Amino acid sequence: MVADIDVLSPRPPSPFPDGPLADSPYTISWFLKILSESSPEFCELLRKYELKSVSALNISGGKGFISKVYKCDIEFEGLEHPHEVVLKVPGVDAIKDVDKAIISEGDTSKINDQKIQHFIRFHNQECLFYNKYADKIAGFPMVQMYDTGNWVVDKTRGYLLMESMVGAAETYSIFQGFSKKQMLKIAEHLAHFHKHFLCMPDQSWTEELPLHLFQSPGALDFVEALLKKLSAMKPAIFEDRIKHVLGFSNSLKFHKYTTYDVYKDFGLPTVLTHGDMWTNNILWRKDSDEVAAFIDFQICHAGSPALDIARVLVLCSDGDVRREHEVDILKQYYRTLKRLLEIDGKSIEFTFQQLEGAYRVHLINQTIHLLFMVPFFCCGDHDENMKPIWEARTEKLMMRALFALDDALTVLETVPEEKYKE
Repeated sequence: MVADIDVLSPRPPSPFPDGPLADSPYTISWFLKILSESSPEFCELLRKYELKSVSALNISGGKGFISKVYKCDIEFEGLEHPHEVVLKVPGVDAIKDVDKAIISEGDTSKINDQKIQHFIRFHNQECLFYNKYADKIAGFPMVQMYDTGNWVVDKTRGYLLMESMVGAAETYSIFQGFSKKQMLKIAEHLAHFHKHFLCMPDQSWTEELPLHLFQSPGALDFVEALLKKLSAMKPAIFEDRIKHVLGFSNSLKFHKYTTYDVYKDFGLPTVLTHGDMWTNNILWRKDSDEVAAFIDFQICHAGSPALDIARVLVLCSDGDVRREHEVDILKQYYRTLKRLLEIDGKSIEFTFQQLEGAYRVHLINQTIHLLFMVPFFCCGDHDENMKPIWEARTEKLMMRALFALDDALTVLETVPEEKYKE
């Protein structure tokens, strides 16, 4: 989905005061050069108007886990409103903050070179997705990507330069929870997304976009630390349950099976999985239940048709909503995919029962994610006036986690231990 400019070269920007672009590793001159080489809309503005000013604001707001996101405003003489684009720069600042929080509790987990290599792979895989695949996918809304740059150690941090949807779209807070209507819409879009990759004549994408799991020793130490924090938040409810979970939650074998291998056991085909489908990565049109764009493909990978739906249902819906409507959501996905394949003269090669079976096991994995998100999002210092609100948010998210955990432990009883225990 990277823009392809097939126009005359624009008039180069007039000499303009250079300097850092906010707190990013890039400069204003670099930014203007890249944008003038990749955005037809910006090129047209340069032809017509005189450049007045450039500014950037970090709008991550704690939502960017391994990246910083900047809203860049370019003002022109004679234009009432600035031209906006978004620059996303990968990094490890947020991860370091998590490590500091864990270390303060006595844990020794630290950022190391092996972890950083994972983050580099995540960013570069997202660049590959946008450069080679995104613009060919119908029925799955995404932002327009102007340009991308790989993260190269000791050379460049990498970047994604894209259209701005600030003001036109919004994300939901994880505390709000999605409605049935919203999740039906997500399931429908996912069917379009997966159908595209199922029908590609060349299936070499499965090798180009593999799953990257953390393999370094101690890579999952933060999970144990955060689960223990949750247990301490409400021991009467969580202590015994968490003790059981700690028997496998740090196991790479558990995460590999429940994230990935299980779909093969159920005979499901390989699709491109978004991998991080939750509230922060779904933009909704303002005052609408219509998806404006799915974003953040850093951990997209060849994998299970059921994983993204499991992540949305477990992380983004309250326990009663998920329990009541999960089958309807799965059926919406299955029906839509079946219809889309039939339009192309193909048939769906798995049953609804196979899809549901894999979903149930993915639910176990995504429950672990939800469990550690509770202390991650809820623990910390809050403004005195906001404490009653944070108390309600915390209780709500803990209840979502509790219902998911009880369901996950029930499903786990049906999974042979040799599948997930070291």
